[in-house]
Amino acid sequence: MIKKQFIGISMIFVMLMSNHVMANAVSNPIKNSLAITEKYMPKAFAAMWQSEHLLWRAQLFKSACDNNNPSLKYALNAGFPLVEQFIYDQALINGDFNYNDRPNLAPALTDEATASILHDTNKLYYRIFSDIFAYGYISRLQIVQHFHPEISIDLCSHAKKIASEHPIDEVAISPWKTKKNVAFESWQVDLFSVSVLSKYFSAAYIARQKPFAHIIDAKIYAMMQQNEPAEKAFSTLTNSYEYSRLLVQEITQAHNDDKGEILPKHQWRATYAFDANVWATQAYTLATISALRQVNELYPELTKRIEAHKESYIALQLTALDESKRQLDDMLK
Repeated sequence: MIKKQFIGISMIFVMLMSNHVMANAVSNPIKNSLAITEKYMPKAFAAMWQSEHLLWRAQLFKSACDNNNPSLKYALNAGFPLVEQFIYDQALINGDFNYNDRPNLAPALTDEATASILHDTNKLYYRIFSDIFAYGYISRLQIVQHFHPEISIDLCSHAKKIASEHPIDEVAISPWKTKKNVAFESWQVDLFSVSVLSKYFSAAYIARQKPFAHIIDAKIYAMMQQNEPAEKAFSTLTNSYEYSRLLVQEITQAHNDDKGEILPKHQWRATYAFDANVWATQAYTLATISALRQVNELYPELTKRIEAHKESYIALQLTALDESKRQLDDMLK
């Protein structure tokens, strides 16, 4: 009989993100808003998850069995107002908008302008995190089904059942709010870079990862197994400058294909993509851990086999690491 048990994902999330803090904000409202978003997003997401995890999990499981599941998007969209309100409340409580007391952080902006920028940076990071979390969670469930086909019928039956127990109405996410404003003229480059990420980052991140999914997964398994030497070995690829360049290459290509013109280098700041990459990577890691923990709760008879698979997979991918590095070099030529 399938058991239902809440997985403490919020604790894992805060732990994973606690070491990532944006550099000190300067007199730039875009970077200031991103700093606020990064400061409160871990706890905001954790608070949202506590109330919404059954809804998310139902639609994630359903999507692992049904690739055409529009309800997943609605479930992800529904979480954003909770996250945004948490961040905005914390910023008010802690005086993050009180720029007059900290003139080095930002010029005076109207409350409306400040709120619109913060809304957009919150939305950007929420969409990146939720998109990649969903991709990672669904992928992991499908991988488990591939290696353990005997549970597929039961898992999809369970998915259908919990999706019916936690229905979701059509929910749209609020649109981008920051508009052209004379106060923003000095930061058009920042606005442009953030808007590029909002359109292309998630798809570019997934496209960059797919050829190296075996290394990414092995690194996560090594972390879960507390195999530090293996984790460090895989990090020589995943944390490399070349791997970051490939992400920028994917974003640039997506823009060029969509717009029919070259991404203007004088307006594009790749550092924003590097910061977003940290959040996306943590989302994928968290999703992998969460999905595997849920599978272990549902099918405890698989636990030993999954643990054995992790060990053998780590060993296998260590032997493939040099070839993957050569593949990465070839993709950048």
